[in-house]
Amino acid sequence: MESSTIPAQRATSTTETGDTPATREDAFDMYVGGVALGLPIPEQVDMYSFRALYLKFDYGDTVAVDRWAAYLDLPAAGRSSRAHTLDGDTPLAGYSSRISRHQNLSGWSVSVSCSVPATAEEIAAARAEVTK
Repeated sequence: MESSTIPAQRATSTTETGDTPATREDAFDMYVGGVALGLPIPEQVDMYSFRALYLKFDYGDTVAVDRWAAYLDLPAAGRSSRAHTLDGDTPLAGYSSRISRHQNLSGWSVSVSCSVPATAEEIAAARAEVTK
């Protein structure tokens, strides 16, 4: 990926990391900051009361996941190890990055993801799981 696709700024929160959990407003501000920098708008944004922020992107949009993961200072995104189907026909895998304790959003889990086509190996592994 070219460095020009990753925002120069990283996500920060108005809440210092430490004992005080960040608020929903802090999480929303972090999200809005990314959009203001020109990051792609997710298909779905969820902010849960148990302090979890999930950004879900369109099918196959790994570039958006990578860009948001960089902005949010998450680990590099990767494929899940399991294939699944949503419609019973199309085998999918997950592509995501997540962290359970975000350094700039104290007390929060943060995840960015999208579905991608499953590989032949992922499909075979899923079928083997079903037959066990």
